[in-house]
Parts: sequence; C-alpha cells; structure tokens
Amino acid sequence: MSFADFLKLGVAAAIVSTLGSLIALFIKEYFLTMHFERKREKKTIDLLFNKYRDPIMLAAMEYAKRLIEIYNGFPTEYLKKDILKVKPGSLTRNSAHDEHYLRYKLISTCYRMSALLGWLELYRQEITFLRSSNTKRNKELETCLDKLKNVLADGHIIQFDDWQDWGDYLIFREEQRAIGEFMIVNKGDSKGVMGFLKYVAYFSDKEKLKEHDALTTVINFNTDFKEGQDFRHWRYYFILMHMKELLILLDPVGSATMVSRIDVVLKQKEDDPVVLAYHEYLIYNVESTLPNPHREINDKIIPEEQRRAYDESASDEE
Repeated sequence: MSFADFLKLGVAAAIVSTLGSLIALFIKEYFLTMHFERKREKKTIDLLFNKYRDPIMLAAMEYAKRLIEIYNGFPTEYLKKDILKVKPGSLTRNSAHDEHYLRYKLISTCYRMSALLGWLELYRQEITFLRSSNTKRNKELETCLDKLKNVLADGHIIQFDDWQDWGDYLIFREEQRAIGEFMIVNKGDSKGVMGFLKYVAYFSDKEKLKEHDALTTVINFNTDFKEGQDFRHWRYYFILMHMKELLILLDPVGSATMVSRIDVVLKQKEDDPVVLAYHEYLIYNVESTLPNPHREINDKIIPEEQRRAYDESASDEE
C-alpha cells in the first residue's frame, strides 16, 4: 500500500469518526433533550391536574346538585328575572315561597355555574402552552370539556322542525371564558375563584350589575323560560350528561354518589328521540369518545336530506 493510499484511508477514517461523533452528539442533544423535556412537561401537567382536580370536582358537584333540582322541577319558581327586583333582606318565613329564599336560589344558581366556569378557565390558562393532549386522560378531559362548552354555545343542538317557536338562550365560547375570567381573583400569591359573599354583592346594585356582561349573560341563560317549550330544559339534561362524564374522569370513587344521583335523572329520558338525536349531534360535531348504541335508530330520527342541510348550515357558520 502506497503512502497516498494510506493517507486516503486515514482521511476516510477521520471523516467516519467525525460523522459518528456528530450523530452521537445530535442524538444526545436532541432526542435525550426531547425525552427529558416531555417527562418534565408530563410531570407539570400531572401537577396541574392534581392541583385543579378537587376544586373543579367540588364546583361540578355543587352545580350538578342544583341542575338535578332544576331539571326535576322545571320550570322552577325561582328562575325568574323579576325576583332580582326584590330588595335584599332576610328570611321572613320558613317557606319555599319566601322572596328572600327565591332570590338566594336564583343568585346561587348563577354562582354555581359561574364558579365552575371560573375553575375551568383557571385550569385552561395554566395548561394552554403545554401539550396536554399527549396523554389519554387529558385527551378525554379536553373532549369532555369541549362537549360542555358546546351544550351552552351551539344552537344546532335543537333538532325540531319548529325550533323557531322554542325558547332558548346561548352562552358562546368566548362568553364562557369571559365569565370564567370574571370569577378569577387573586388570593395571596395564587389565584382562585370569587367567593359567594363578593359575588352576591354585585346583585345589590343594579348599575353595578349592568356593568358586567358576564353576570348578565349567566342571568339570562338561567331565567325567563318560555312556557311549555324551552330548550334550556334539555340543555340542563345534556350538561348533566357531561357532568357525569367529567366527575368520573376526575375521581370515579369520590364522585360515585353524585354520579348515581345524576344517573337517576338521565335514565328518565335516555331513550327519548331528543337524547338519541343529541348522540348523533356529538358524532357529527365533537371529537366524541362516547359510544353510539343507537346509530341505526338515529338514521331514522335524522333523515339523510335533513342531515345534509344541517351539515351545510354548520359549514356556513364556520
């Protein structure tokens, strides 16, 4: 072997060695860094989930209790805007018809809804820059919360031919966030949700109340139902459906009693055509994880031509 050939082999060996070192360095710096970054991110997501699990669950359970009461007694005596005209006072008689009691029930209903949206917004703000959908649990949680938002925001849920004759009210997605943001307060070095004492104070001043669209929106959603046919009765039912799903995701053991209570309500209407059509709606509009045992029946509920018209109207809105 000549010196020139030997030199060529040396150069080739050096190039191979250098490339090997560069590849090893790339693997170390990129893949290992990505691995530890994902582990750190997952740990952060788990910490945030554990931090907000209990307050979200407690807020959801409190709201679910009231929704069960409202659904079973719909329309209730206290969900009327005129009740807010009653001057704040104290209980004058031990009666469900007492004006102070009715006013309390209305405001506390609005508060429970607002408080849940407040905790959900706090959670969203902290997790928004993390890849939270990378885990099965968080994918399921995000899907569940998306369903809850849709129940409040989407007018297409109504599948009646005479839908224009039905009473209804919507809270759009950004309005839901606005309600949540309104409820967030600083508590020392951390953030939390406004307490009932501060919340109820807004209802004592009409002018102060008018200044906050977030409060007005919640009041409008929960008051003045159209007699005989108001779709909010069904929206309460669908909220309970997804509240059950949320509670099971957060803590299936700790929420078992409330989930059983919700089940009692849901079973009353589980085979109703409106409920079956709603399952169809979920399949068409939400990345749903729910099974659809009524697919064949639903094809009869929503004919193909009506489904096409529905799809076109949804596309136009987007």
